[in-house]
Amino acid sequence: MKVDIERINSTERKLAICVPAEEVDNNFAELINDFRKSASVKGFRQGRTPVRLIESMYGKQIVAEATSKIVNDTFYKVLEENKLVPVNKPRLEPEELKKGSDFNYTAEFEVVPEFEAEGYVGLELTKEKQEVKEEKIQEALDRLREKAAEAVPLKRDRKVKKGDYVFIDQQGFVDGKLLGDLKKDNLQLLVGEQKLIEDFEKNLIGMKKGEEKEFAISYDDDFVIKEAAGKEVNFKVKLNDIKERVLPELSDEFANQYKLATMEELKKRIEEDLEKQLEDQADGKLRQDIIKKLLAKYNFDLPQSLLDQEKNFLLSRYANDYQSKGLEVPEITKNVQSNIDKRSETNVKASIILGKIADNEDIFVSDAEVDNTLKEMAAMYRIPFDQFKQTYEKNNLLQGLESRLTEQKVLDFIIEKAKIKEKKASKKEKEADKNEIDINSAN
Repeated sequence: MKVDIERINSTERKLAICVPAEEVDNNFAELINDFRKSASVKGFRQGRTPVRLIESMYGKQIVAEATSKIVNDTFYKVLEENKLVPVNKPRLEPEELKKGSDFNYTAEFEVVPEFEAEGYVGLELTKEKQEVKEEKIQEALDRLREKAAEAVPLKRDRKVKKGDYVFIDQQGFVDGKLLGDLKKDNLQLLVGEQKLIEDFEKNLIGMKKGEEKEFAISYDDDFVIKEAAGKEVNFKVKLNDIKERVLPELSDEFANQYKLATMEELKKRIEEDLEKQLEDQADGKLRQDIIKKLLAKYNFDLPQSLLDQEKNFLLSRYANDYQSKGLEVPEITKNVQSNIDKRSETNVKASIILGKIADNEDIFVSDAEVDNTLKEMAAMYRIPFDQFKQTYEKNNLLQGLESRLTEQKVLDFIIEKAKIKEKKASKKEKEADKNEIDINSAN
């Protein structure tokens, strides 16, 4: 078998493969024999039909199956012998297959560019260290109190004020037409929770139980309800009830709700949880810093097919974020598309570098490690493990999960071999890095 490998550029390869006539004829003979065994032809016993008759009856099918078999047998053998790993579906162009003649076909595909991964052992890194302050513990306690707040009937009639629960009937009209998404019956709202548009809240404050009110609000062009975006909405609101928001006292009884005996135990639990959060944040920041260093260290071209795959993944995730909240997916703006394009390049490059290091250091993920991760995820979603795994298999998600776990193990390896100094994070650093690299992508 003759093989010619053309290097179109750093990421594209074209193979020209010539299969000798002898191998072609052997494949023809095997397939014809298979057809003879299974063919049922009137006037002949099964398996005794003349070859010439088999060829005349099933010639096109035999040629198609022989072509497919020869390509499959030879193509993957060539890839293995030449250590080529396509990152996309190869484009195959076979010539017509004929008995007694050599068979030629070409295959074009993309590969990961060749580069030397080095200098990742002994990286000098800085890990942020933050202490849990008493005020953070108090803020966490306040949030727990807010979650446990009760809506208590008013002892005497009064007007709505900030911090009240209100129960309203609401209708929203645009150009005299009632919008279904803005029609709500006995809707419960917390005034001052900042989930409402400020102008809407202002119109509720000062109302009394049973009062009806009409007012208009203009919405921005990017408002989530499409029919109201960029338009003035006329509201009719009836206030059905007002209830006072009462927060529970911080006491041992309050701690009992969390299966703890005393407030001191609850504070200790909160402190431990906050410490873990800060440690996780510091670890995440450290991993981002490693990726930044690796991205700056290497320069190579990226396979277009991987970029397209990553862009599609990020666009899909962008849409899912809106759909999961019951919102209409907005049109993709130039700014959004530009951000997706940049992130795709970053993610693909980071994934290639981490994959190269994994190969260098023989880092891999076992089936047991994949299963353990799936079990944790299944437990979190309260779905039986077998069912959860079947979903991953059915949707071809296992390879992506395995890649992400491998990348995390590579980062673990780099951290283990790094020179790490700890320092206290400044206020500026705490607020930074909110839109970091996302390597948890479609691999």
